[in-house]
Amino acid sequence: MNDFSETNVPKLVDSLGSTKIVDIASGCHHILLLTENGEVLSFGEGSKGQLGRIPKEKLQSVNSERQLFLTPQKVEFDDSTVVISKIWSAHWSSFAQSTNGDIYGWGLNNFHQLGFKTENSIDLLSLDPNESQQSLKIIAELRPTKAPKMPSNIKMIANGQHHMLALDTSGQVYSCGSCTYGKLGLGDSVSTDDQSLDSPRPISKDAFNGESVTHIACGEFCSLAVTENGRLYGWGQGSKQIGTEFSEDLNVPTVVKGLITDSTNFLSVSSGAQHSGVVGINMTLNGN
Repeated sequence: MNDFSETNVPKLVDSLGSTKIVDIASGCHHILLLTENGEVLSFGEGSKGQLGRIPKEKLQSVNSERQLFLTPQKVEFDDSTVVISKIWSAHWSSFAQSTNGDIYGWGLNNFHQLGFKTENSIDLLSLDPNESQQSLKIIAELRPTKAPKMPSNIKMIANGQHHMLALDTSGQVYSCGSCTYGKLGLGDSVSTDDQSLDSPRPISKDAFNGESVTHIACGEFCSLAVTENGRLYGWGQGSKQIGTEFSEDLNVPTVVKGLITDSTNFLSVSSGAQHSGVVGINMTLNGN
């Protein structure tokens, strides 16, 4: 699609030519593509650095330089030998894992949700005429940056608006970023005075009744996980999407209870701004 016009039917992204895509990850307004050769392509809106290839002075030029933003183009890594095997994206952040297990992050990092501190402060002009504050300051990584304290055996990353979960191959969950609403799942080990954590911290397996976690998800202000025995856990800002009333925040993973959940063996979970979706096998309906 080179005309960048809206379409209500699927259209071929012809700018990719013969490039073979093996994975796709989508954020709020941007998309990552993984090629068969282990390269990352990005396109979409990139004002918070989430494309990983837009220079600072052009972050807000999407309307005048649509080709730069809206045509899939390669994301360059500082080490040209890096080969990427997995990609993840959500909201205004992007992640990639190299074949040797290193995790790279780029995009919005105002609460260290990329898994490390960022010193880069960027001033942006407000594009909203109704916004009283004409200058906005964001903290972002504009290029892929290695997360130095991320375990090397990560198999899945989930990203909320201001926090991140990571799951390793042993079923251990890690969290970092904004601590508000208890969405990091670390309970009383995080002080109410702490605003954020700048590196991944493990969530105790005791919080999941000693079970290994097999799948994770982040909503804007909450977190969810599925364990090896098919249980669904939720924590963070109180809402129907984690199985609580709106006023009841949870600062540790808590089993989601209910008529259906009690008889379902869950397999995976995903979460949006104000809703969650789960896949599972209802043992009652299936006669087991």
